[in-house]
Amino acid sequence: MPTIAELQILVKLSATATKIDIDWFPNTTNGSYWTSSPFSGLPQYTKYVYFGSGIDNYTWRSNSVGFRVRLVR
Repeated sequence: MPTIAELQILVKLSATATKIDIDWFPNTTNGSYWTSSPFSGLPQYTKYVYFGSGIDNYTWRSNSVGFRVRLVR
């Protein structure tokens, strides 16, 4: 799973709808995507990137949170 830095590199703020280059990532929705990066000092929280706006944030790590995963290589 990508780190927060790896997902932030994919953000394209100039994109009109989904803030990612849809030529390279055509099936990306404007939802939230998990990262492997914990929130500083709170291991039960994890950072994510929301491709609807290109911002990153953090949330409580839970099975009930329906975020997506974008794998990187």
